[in-house]
Amino acid sequence: MIVVLLFFTVGRLSIVKYCLWVVAIDSFESFKRCLVMNASLCRSVTMKALIAKRSFENGVVEKKVIIYFCKQQSAAIPSYSQIIFTNGCWLLLNIFITLSSSQRPDGTTRAPPQAIASENVVNELISRLLSGNGGDISSDLQQNSINIPTVNGGTVNRDDPYWNASDILEPNSVNDETAALKFLVDYDKQAEEVFSKSAEAGWCFLTNMTANTRKELAEMDKTVVEFLHISAKRAKQFNLNSIHNKKAKKQIKNLSQEGIYVLPEKKLEQFISVQAKINQVFADGTVCEPSRPPPCTMPLEPDLQRIMATSRDVNELYYVWLAWRNAVGPPMKQSYLEMVDLFNEIAKLNGLKHGGEIWQNTYGENVNLINLLEKIYDEVRPLYDQLHAYIRNQLRKQYASFMHQDGQIPAHLLVKFSTGDMSGSNWINLYSDSVPYPEHHPLDVNYHLKSLNYTVEKMVRTAEKLFTSMGFGRLPKSFWDYSIFVRPNDRDMVCYPAAFDFKNQKDFRIKMCAQVTWEDFIQLIRQMTSTYYQIAYKEQPISFREAANPAISYALTNALALSVSSEDFMHSVGILPDLENSQEKTINYLYNIALREVAFIPYGVLADKWRWSLFSGDIDATNMNEKWWEYRMKYQGVKSPARRDSNDFDPGSNYQIAQNLPFSRQVNVIGYVIQFQVLKGLCSAIGYQGPLHRCHFFEGKLAGEKLISAMKLGASENWTDVLKILSGSEEISGAAMMEYMEPLIQWLVKTNAETGETIGWNEYPDQFNEAEITLAKNISKKLPVGDIKNNAHSVSDLEGIAFPGEDCSQGQQCLADSTCNGTVCVCPPNSVPWYQTCLPNDPTMVGFGPGGEGFQLDLIKEELVTEESTSSQEESNDINGSTSSMQWKWLSIFSASVAEKYLPADTGCSYAAEQLCDDFSLYYNHQ
Repeated sequence: MIVVLLFFTVGRLSIVKYCLWVVAIDSFESFKRCLVMNASLCRSVTMKALIAKRSFENGVVEKKVIIYFCKQQSAAIPSYSQIIFTNGCWLLLNIFITLSSSQRPDGTTRAPPQAIASENVVNELISRLLSGNGGDISSDLQQNSINIPTVNGGTVNRDDPYWNASDILEPNSVNDETAALKFLVDYDKQAEEVFSKSAEAGWCFLTNMTANTRKELAEMDKTVVEFLHISAKRAKQFNLNSIHNKKAKKQIKNLSQEGIYVLPEKKLEQFISVQAKINQVFADGTVCEPSRPPPCTMPLEPDLQRIMATSRDVNELYYVWLAWRNAVGPPMKQSYLEMVDLFNEIAKLNGLKHGGEIWQNTYGENVNLINLLEKIYDEVRPLYDQLHAYIRNQLRKQYASFMHQDGQIPAHLLVKFSTGDMSGSNWINLYSDSVPYPEHHPLDVNYHLKSLNYTVEKMVRTAEKLFTSMGFGRLPKSFWDYSIFVRPNDRDMVCYPAAFDFKNQKDFRIKMCAQVTWEDFIQLIRQMTSTYYQIAYKEQPISFREAANPAISYALTNALALSVSSEDFMHSVGILPDLENSQEKTINYLYNIALREVAFIPYGVLADKWRWSLFSGDIDATNMNEKWWEYRMKYQGVKSPARRDSNDFDPGSNYQIAQNLPFSRQVNVIGYVIQFQVLKGLCSAIGYQGPLHRCHFFEGKLAGEKLISAMKLGASENWTDVLKILSGSEEISGAAMMEYMEPLIQWLVKTNAETGETIGWNEYPDQFNEAEITLAKNISKKLPVGDIKNNAHSVSDLEGIAFPGEDCSQGQQCLADSTCNGTVCVCPPNSVPWYQTCLPNDPTMVGFGPGGEGFQLDLIKEELVTEESTSSQEESNDINGSTSSMQWKWLSIFSASVAEKYLPADTGCSYAAEQLCDDFSLYYNHQ
């Protein structure tokens, strides 16, 4: 059950009380579709039927917070969100109102969050919002003693001569090394102020999302860009050949690189615009339900991902796989090619050959990135081949007629067991169906944490204890004073875990929304590793205060995470009373890691190699899709289930590719391998000689010494030198990963031999068997009327519909509760201003679409055990208090003046609310 909390707008009328309307919805897809087709029908049929299901009858109330931010930022509004908001079923305030009270399982009442405890505060917030100030609530909360972060740093002081560009000389014209060293001192002074305030603005926005903090962050972003511009110009003055200090030379070279900002202003705007178009296509991409015509209302997340993860119907899997690629690929293709051209121009202006070298630059001039990725693939290939053969056999048990025993895996079947991107890049969803030893369940570490009365704070203290036992110092006071470990209930924040370095050598923080779970403890270890890394390199010049490269950063954080995942560590810190370390559980554990990481490596390698070839010109628009599938067959053993041609653009169905994010940096193929090298190197330092998957570092002082010596270098040394300190070798090798996975490898080899599996695959690129051909014919009949490739648009772009005030003379369907008078769509009579479902003209032009003020929809989840209601009549009659089963407090939406003016005396309901009153038996009190 999904519980949707809708807070109605009342126009600009003054209100005394407000209404929290709770609606139970089981089918979000049907809800969205019905909003498009008929908003009134949505209220009177869909919701009535769903409410009638009485999802509360089991005595458990679920409330889940899922906030859809529809403010236009870098990407367009997803079409399903626009459907909700443009059709005016409800106008939602862009403010999150938490339930003022709810009953705990023990019968006690939870106090409301301080931010909304006072009715005066609520009324003032609403009043300010309705008066048009954008809903900035931070000042109101501060007045009521709420500890809300705000940007206190002020603006950057630009009075320093550093900011005056008039004295900057021509590039390469200064041969004075002393002047270069002085420039670096001046740079550090200015950079510390700029980056510290930038970090503060970012922290404030991400932990307190208001219009004010977003504005402050945007202003600081502009300042940072300006600072990077002027710093690059100053750095370019110096002739690098005249600088003999290696570290100074490295700093000046790095500062000379302007990235995308090297583009002229108009070209930069073009680049940003093109990327925004790509984002919009991906965000707006929707698929029609089989056999239904447009408008299409199923987006990638959550609808298509849910179908691919749960469906066993090969027809449905094929349809969704094909429809998604048709929806986003062709509309994105031209913009993507334009982005490639601009990215190549950026590279050339930065002294590089093509865009691929921008990614290679991260690893230095002496590393051939593609050769490195190929080397990693070759070393991991023996394990991947065994995993591929095992999974192919599992799929063949269900889809025998679609599988060659020695061939590639059809992509639509593999995506079923993938997560996140509809590309089959990892196979973790297959785990429950294919786990080697299903009767051997993983350790229930959460049970032990709870039995030991762990809290989130205790988890953080235990994580710090690991590092201090290795010889690291205690975390600074600022860390404990300002870090956020538990989601606050008085404001919106982004919960994605992050470690913040405020670049002032004293302020280091973590933000996350942790719970008492082992998964969150491991996440704490990752973030705390990053924090200790930041503390270790704080004495470096600012341009070196970062990891040696993204792969090293990933490897360090995840090597520590791997170590605490061992039972031996859990026992050492007292979480597990006894050691078990059964072989069966070990193989299950390693199998889980293999599905997540080993399965991804070939995909990451082929995706970056494909893009490198596109940047370098080795492939072009005429053969780019053909090469994509050629690479997927060669490296991944995966084939397309349908014939594809040069008009298709299947790589665009992957979010990272659409966003131009390299897998050698973001998800980090290289980091996946290095983490095991780092783990082995640290284990060797403490003299550990057992199985690598059981090694941990609690009280491992020698491992700590090695970590600190590598961390304190920051980015001042070549990353290969840092790798050598950590692992004993500057060469990247997959040998440590293979050693870690050795028990699983042995099991896979034995199991595949017993079932007679072919290890590897033969390529059948264009050979479709009879079952595949029949499937393609059947699915083609279910594709929507018209060209599905053009269905990835927002509602306002679709033909055959019209908004109020628009032309309907050609038979267009009128939306937003309007009707056609033969010429234009008109609003019904008696509409009231507080419940305005019929807006003039296109609602996307009056605040509901890109560039609009934005609205948000909140879904709240919380398990709350209550007594079952003995009578549904009791539930409907107890309007102003909590019922025994629903536990909601109903409040009146109408002020006395509104009720007197707009509510018919005989029904107690306005025109717009009449159906609601009838459907839900909600009797509104007149004040």
